[in-house]
Amino acid sequence: MDHVLPGLRADVQFSRFAHEGVLYDAPRGLVHALNGTATFIAEHCDGHCTRDVLVAEMARTYSDVDAAALAEDIERTLHSFKELGLVAEA
Repeated sequence: MDHVLPGLRADVQFSRFAHEGVLYDAPRGLVHALNGTATFIAEHCDGHCTRDVLVAEMARTYSDVDAAALAEDIERTLHSFKELGLVAEA
């Protein structure tokens, strides 16, 4: 069974600027600058999107990158989001 991505915490604001984005953690007063890949992932952290769907969508966007490498990037980025406390606990 595919795993659902966690949602961003309700008090974390996401903004996109062209191909990059930022996450603003208001309670902690922190701003996290995101590269294009992390922005793509953050946009899908809604508590409903699955990892398989995200990998497939990223593979369409980044067609020159192997799906296994994309899956690793997703896991690494989600781990960072969790370590930074940006996503809601399941």
